Amino acid sequence: MVSHAEEALSDAPGKIIGGRYQLAELIGRGGFGSVFAAVDRARNQRVAVKLLNTLASQDAASRQRFAREAAICARLGSPFTVRLLDHGDAGGTPFIVYELLEGASLAKELERDTLTEARAISITRDLLSSLAEAHRAGIVHRDVKPANVFITRDGKTKLLDFGVAAPLAQTNLRGLTATGEIVGTPPYLAPEQLTGSGVSPAKSSRHRGCSREPAPSTSLSR
Repeated sequence: MVSHAEEALSDAPGKIIGGRYQLAELIGRGGFGSVFAAVDRARNQRVAVKLLNTLASQDAASRQRFAREAAICARLGSPFTVRLLDHGDAGGTPFIVYELLEGASLAKELERDTLTEARAISITRDLLSSLAEAHRAGIVHRDVKPANVFITRDGKTKLLDFGVAAPLAQTNLRGLTATGEIVGTPPYLAPEQLTGSGVSPAKSSRHRGCSREPAPSTSLSR
C-alpha cells in the first residue's frame, strides 16, 4: 500500500516551488523532509530544494526546527559548508534552497576503502574549518558524521545537514525535541552528549566525522 507521503513524492517532479524552483528528481529523503534536484528558473541554474514533508509541516515544533535550520545556514559562509541560497514557504510547505552538490558522501568514500591518509587529513582540516566558523557564530552542529560530510567531484569538502544544529546561547532547545530524546546519531556523539550534559563547540569538534568507525560505545541508560 502506497503512503500519502510516497504519493506526494511521486507527484513532486515538475512542480514549481516559491514561484521559481521547478522540482526534478528526488536525491535525498529523511524522517522530516525530502531533497530534490531542481532548476531555479529565475537564474537558470540547478539547485537543491529541501521540503518539509506533509505531516511535519503540520507540526509546530518541526516547522520551528526547519525555520531554525534556514536561519542558521544563512549566517554561515565557509567554503566548506553547504551554501544556502533561499528559503520560504510555498502554500504552507516550508522549503530551503541549497547549492546542488555532485559527488558522494564521506560515508560512501569510506565504503570504497580508497581514502589515503593525506586525503583524510585534508578532509579533516576542511571539516574543522567549517565547524570553526559555526562555533565563532555560536552554532553547534550536533550531528557530524560521515553521511553529513560531502566530497564533490572536484574534491571539495562540504559539511551538510544543519537540521539539528543549535545556537549555543539558546536555552529552550528541549522544546524542539521529544522529552528525553538524544539529538544526533549516538555512535558519533561525544560521550558527554550521550549522558545528557549538553553541547559545546569542544564537544562538537570531538565528533569523529572522518573516522572509519563510530566512537566507542557508551551506554544510553540514565
